[in-house]
Amino acid sequence: MAAGINELLADPERRRQLGVAGRKVVESHYNWDRVVKDLMEIESPISVGCMKRSLPPLLEGRMKVLAAAFGFLAACASNQTQSNPQATPENRNATALAPGAHHVVLNGVRFYYVVGGQAPTGTPPVVFLHGGPGQGSEHFAALAGPFMERELRMIYYDQRGSGWSERPVNRDYAITSMVDDIEALRLEFGTPKLALIGHSFGSVLALEYAAKYPNNVAHLIVVDGLWDTQVQCPLRLARFAELRPEAYERGRGDTIRSDGSIRNQCDVELRTRNGLSAEDKRAFDLQTVFGEDSAVARRLDSVTTAMHVVYGTEVSAAVLNAGMNRYRFTQLDRVTMPTLVIAGRLDGAVPPEGLRILAEHLPHARYLEFERSGHFPYLNEPDRFAREVTAFIRSTR
Repeated sequence: MAAGINELLADPERRRQLGVAGRKVVESHYNWDRVVKDLMEIESPISVGCMKRSLPPLLEGRMKVLAAAFGFLAACASNQTQSNPQATPENRNATALAPGAHHVVLNGVRFYYVVGGQAPTGTPPVVFLHGGPGQGSEHFAALAGPFMERELRMIYYDQRGSGWSERPVNRDYAITSMVDDIEALRLEFGTPKLALIGHSFGSVLALEYAAKYPNNVAHLIVVDGLWDTQVQCPLRLARFAELRPEAYERGRGDTIRSDGSIRNQCDVELRTRNGLSAEDKRAFDLQTVFGEDSAVARRLDSVTTAMHVVYGTEVSAAVLNAGMNRYRFTQLDRVTMPTLVIAGRLDGAVPPEGLRILAEHLPHARYLEFERSGHFPYLNEPDRFAREVTAFIRSTR
């Protein structure tokens, strides 16, 4: 049954047409009882009535329900989906920002992105820059997108080497190249400004782009983001020491590399955490990344599996090997646009204290802490996340 669902989801455009209703099925497809329950309890802007009227007569067999349910969801969604116009010089902007999945070649690399939602006139497109490096944007589109798309036009963009975007033949994963990819994407859209949401590593790209192209950014949202390892690594190690004191004591002396150089505190924390047993590492990640909410971790893994998203291990290794554990963003004075810095109070990967410092040093920033969230506030508290980000963008136009 799971394989059948994955086949149904193989077409990116069909996945987008299914919308939140179809994605709820994806999240629960490993458990039949949950599939039926979710189908009957759909809360979707696409047509609750359509689905609830259509489902009861189909309860004759499990595969019939799945096949018919997906068909009805697509039919309901198709009534609200705009067809893409034919690409001409006059409507290139409309084509590039049309709802649905897109492939485009920028800077010699084929990129994948999805457009969803509608926004009032004057509201810029909002580009989500995922973390990892290499994670892809599919989880955000599936689990946070339905909340974000109520009043915003969202762009779910897979960076080079990530998600469904191409792994470049020349293996160019320089931060400067990835920043220029965002500018090439903006030019493809033909829009004067973008709003950027950078999560985790994606915040590096968002900050670097905002500093290089300040006039092209309408709003900047930094979510549990990396920005200065000299500030954030000691906080991260201290958090580890607080939660795993015995493991910390065993590993804290491992500060010298084989070549005689000194490890920084992020390196020490990572090596010490890797020394945990597999079971304890999972428990630690649940505690510090997912805000102690195992359902969030399961939903993220389920979406990633169902959508066949392959983690970008090549880009991840390249960025880390290039010295990301020593990264420092120093062009704070160039980030002149309205900025919202969001932190999860329970985040042990990017502790909130470091993000509060970032907000204090940016010219026009506001700090916001999510009490029940870890490293993924948009998964722990998706409705609040969407409301706060939407209000920020709408109020600072």
